[in-house]
Amino acid sequence: MALLLETNLGSDLVIDLDLEGSPNLCRSVLKLAKMRYYTSSLIFNIVQPYRFCQMGDPSGTGRGGACVDGVLDCKEEEKSHKRFLKSNSAGRMVSSSLELRKRGKVVCTELMGIPDTIGSQFTIFLGNNEAGHGMDGYTFSNSSNNNNTGNNSDSISENTLPAIISLGQVTEEDDNLLTKLERAYCDPTG
Repeated sequence: MALLLETNLGSDLVIDLDLEGSPNLCRSVLKLAKMRYYTSSLIFNIVQPYRFCQMGDPSGTGRGGACVDGVLDCKEEEKSHKRFLKSNSAGRMVSSSLELRKRGKVVCTELMGIPDTIGSQFTIFLGNNEAGHGMDGYTFSNSSNNNNTGNNSDSISENTLPAIISLGQVTEEDDNLLTKLERAYCDPTG
């Protein structure tokens, strides 16, 4: 099964979903897409040195989004207790740095590195990253959990990476869209 991402760049992406490895995550993303949850959402972050882009947050801030159960639950209750999928039940954890370096790999990560917060956001790797792990050294902003260190970010290393769950692989792209995104100008904050 595949998911078509239409962009306003005149190019589209087709993502072949990892239904076998991550059925709960794929179900959630497909249902969110069917509900038009992603319509008009932004690519809110393109991270140049690490060669990936992040999307799927309807607020465009990188701090929003929910799984399908959380969206449906929020309509019935003031605050949802099901906003996120648990990392260990969302799907297949990506543990191979080679897999993360593959151009077009699509994954979901925990929101701001906080455990068990798999929602609507996902990441697409834009280029073959020969430098190492696709997220080595990337800093996940974490203002709600500063680990008593006095700062608002946690540096992610190979031993402390957030859960990275396989969503799929880009199988079709029009007009080299991933290359265009990889070369996009970004200010220092992404």
